[in-house]
Amino acid sequence: MSHLALPIRTRGSSTQGFPKKSYRLEFQDEKGEDKVKKPLGMPSESDWILSARYEEDRALVRNEFTYQLSRDIGRYAARTRYCEVYVNRGDGPVSVDDYVGVYSFMEARRRSHRHRGTHRRPERRS
Repeated sequence: MSHLALPIRTRGSSTQGFPKKSYRLEFQDEKGEDKVKKPLGMPSESDWILSARYEEDRALVRNEFTYQLSRDIGRYAARTRYCEVYVNRGDGPVSVDDYVGVYSFMEARRRSHRHRGTHRRPERRS
């Protein structure tokens, strides 16, 4: 079995004071290099987000619904999956005390041509 590190850090400057934090994850190998994984049936990638949606979407449906609508009309939108998150801040085994809630697990936005979501309009002919 190979070693896999999972550095995790909080994200979102305006949400740092909320009790439920959002996190950015990056799968890495033992050398600290990006390690591409396919978690939860998602596409291969190394960078992921656990979005808390604490204040703005407590029902956890608004963003996922909008992302799906965007994909349905052919535009890029992050793919998401719901998951329950436990954050173990100690050395012992994970327990129910480490439970932090339901999160939206999602692709981290990349700045690449395939994810820009921009489509050229056909030129008008006069």
